[in-house]
Amino acid sequence: MIKKHYRKQDLLIIASIIAVIISILIIYPSNNIELYFGKSRAIIDKTHKSILVRSNYNSEETIVYRVYPNIVRLYIKPIYFGSQYGLIKESKTIRIHNNKKYLIKDLGAFSTLTVDYGLIKKKFSLYIIDGDLPVMSIKSNNKFLDIKSEKYTPVVADMISDSGSYILKNKESSIEQRGRYGLKYNLRLSKAQSIFNSSKRKKWSLYGDPYDLSRIRDKLAFDLYDKLTPEKVVPKSFFVELFINYKYMGIYTLEERYDRTLFDYEKYNKKFISPAMIFKCNEGLFFDKDKYNEKAVVDNYHRTFMQIKPDIEKIDYRHVIWDLLKFILFSKDNEFFDKENGIFSKIDQESFIDLFLFLQVTKNVDGVSNNLYFSRKEIKNKNDKELFIISSWDHDKSFGKRITDKEDHTGLVGIDAGRKNYLFQRLINDKQFKNLLKERWFILRKNIWSSQNIDDLIKDYFKLFDNAVYRNSNHEAYLKTKNNEFNQIDDINFIADWLELRLAWLDDYFKNI
Repeated sequence: MIKKHYRKQDLLIIASIIAVIISILIIYPSNNIELYFGKSRAIIDKTHKSILVRSNYNSEETIVYRVYPNIVRLYIKPIYFGSQYGLIKESKTIRIHNNKKYLIKDLGAFSTLTVDYGLIKKKFSLYIIDGDLPVMSIKSNNKFLDIKSEKYTPVVADMISDSGSYILKNKESSIEQRGRYGLKYNLRLSKAQSIFNSSKRKKWSLYGDPYDLSRIRDKLAFDLYDKLTPEKVVPKSFFVELFINYKYMGIYTLEERYDRTLFDYEKYNKKFISPAMIFKCNEGLFFDKDKYNEKAVVDNYHRTFMQIKPDIEKIDYRHVIWDLLKFILFSKDNEFFDKENGIFSKIDQESFIDLFLFLQVTKNVDGVSNNLYFSRKEIKNKNDKELFIISSWDHDKSFGKRITDKEDHTGLVGIDAGRKNYLFQRLINDKQFKNLLKERWFILRKNIWSSQNIDDLIKDYFKLFDNAVYRNSNHEAYLKTKNNEFNQIDDINFIADWLELRLAWLDDYFKNI
């Protein structure tokens, strides 16, 4: 009897388990579930590892907009969330039955969505982003991604455009932190790729200076520089909203790097008379004639003129840039201004004039000393002659900003405002060069750099940012560096007002030069 009783109990347990399994199979959906968000809808896949957001907006064709585990990119251009901007933390729970559709209203910008399947509940963190900025996500297998300076860490990069299409998808990459103040990164893709209208490349920069509350200084500078003439080589740049390991980092600028790819230079070849050269100036002290120390330049070349190309381990060309520097500082006036062998037989005059004027508009006090690249195209034939082009980078101390304070709109950069640059000082005292500056300035002010064009450019940023301003202004990293009396919108407006005063001052200066 006892033996038979145990058999019945076993059968009862087995039957109960089978019943539970059947119940789960009935209740738990075998197909994807549709969740509607206004005119857009989300699809929860069967693996429950990701949420796909799709939309039929302005099209009968269904488009997949986003596939990020635990983060949803919801593109709802004509729909906003009323007054619910910024960090809105709320929780929604919906009960799902197979093959039914549910309309979710007023979800907010940040939400936790719990899907109740009856016996099983699954929680999804939704990050709904409306607006026109692309989204970039940097992820690693390490939950606590430790990014260190000068050490690349393996990651996977995804990037989705404002229209919802993939630009980067599960792209194997690596990332390192750069900059004295952190929150700036170098990104290196495993394979070269074009992004929007950029060159096909591996190396990129993610620029998000925490002390630039406006988040537009670097891109505004590049856009003003890029508009000069088509042949001027300036890094392409794009605003993105950045996530690192699902943590929202705010508005960043994705930028091309100053390298051989940007300048379209050829690789090092021993057969060339002279290879392509790129030098990075890290320490502006050596542009000051009174403080020049040749031994310090040679011994500390990483702080002075770092040779980027060609690889210094293959061949050392630092003497070329050092000779140019000594010519700038110590040549006699008749040598310096000589038409055949003077300064403009060594550096490109047209590009330098535009650089000079550009640095005056931005008033980038670092751009006349520290933050410069000297580059020269390869020379293949004896009769060819290539000139150095000088380029400016890193514009955090520009448009009236000097890390902690607001700078006056007057003064010439490199001469009587900011750090000194003896090249600038020598040329600004030359009558012929001043006439060239004056002529070029008023040509630019009539069209490319007209007050209307610059104002429209800043307004375009405002439109592009839209609700991203509220997300950016409330995330953790931004709040740590924010001036309590000054926010992102205030800083953008400050730049617009400062530029109006700066351009008027420069107009008057060049009129009377």
